[in-house]
Amino acid sequence: MKKMKRAALAMASVTAISLVGCGGSNTTTTADTKAAGESSAEGGNSGDISGNITFSWWGGDSRHEATEKAIEAFQAKYEGVTVSPEYGAWSGWEEKQSLNILGGNSADLM
Repeated sequence: MKKMKRAALAMASVTAISLVGCGGSNTTTTADTKAAGESSAEGGNSGDISGNITFSWWGGDSRHEATEKAIEAFQAKYEGVTVSPEYGAWSGWEEKQSLNILGGNSADLM
């Protein structure tokens, strides 16, 4: 029972820290959001989006291959977006991600 409480507390802490990390400074204004909505409603080009995304996942070879193909398809649709993949095995995954989150170096998507 004590082990379960510690595990729950650890997971709650990681979740809280990751939510804080998602905050950041958002300088998008309401006008920018409205303009973006109008652009897509009028058939705007999905290639107008640009930036860098770090994407992290775990799994075996089949998951890795499928995810790499999905990243390629995403980057083909959104040419201005660069996805930096980070992958690994399940062994040690939670510890690595916890340290990355605590250090402010976590991936944008996990």
